[in-house]
Amino acid sequence: MRDDSHVCDIPDALPPDVIIRRALPADLLGIVRVFDGAALETDVERLRRRLRDDPPRAFVAAAARTDPSPESSADRVVGALVLSDRPASSPGEVEIEQVAVRRRRRGRGIGRALVEAACSFAIEHAPPGATPVVTARFDRTARPFYEACGFEIVEDPTLESAEGSRGERLRARRRADAG
Repeated sequence: MRDDSHVCDIPDALPPDVIIRRALPADLLGIVRVFDGAALETDVERLRRRLRDDPPRAFVAAAARTDPSPESSADRVVGALVLSDRPASSPGEVEIEQVAVRRRRRGRGIGRALVEAACSFAIEHAPPGATPVVTARFDRTARPFYEACGFEIVEDPTLESAEGSRGERLRARRRADAG
């Protein structure tokens, strides 16, 4: 029997075989593979700590496997989002550190659903009276994704890209209860 207590309530339509849920320690390899496929650097030990946080600071889009063999009984990670463990600049703020979806699964609402899970996390964990906010820092190529998810984009010439060039990264902010 399957325990769905960790499944997130995401209102947007997703492919019928995909659920959004909090990541589990057993998802580590699947998350690393998704991030590797998106050419994102991954600190495996930091990721492992996020998966052990209570509650976990990571979410996955998991697709049910259709292969009936016993070794494929687990869900397959097709997308992942990890929240930063850096201290927030304001109460109620959470920062998306990484988000990626497998290339052949893109354009189907999975990334947006992962962002909505982060927004739900921010709302659930915001202190009383604080405005829940989700922020992100990302390369310019991801700008259309964040705009489509309702983020306000802020040019920040002080942010450096992975290659060290300034001005190639952007910052975004979205009220978690708007969207």
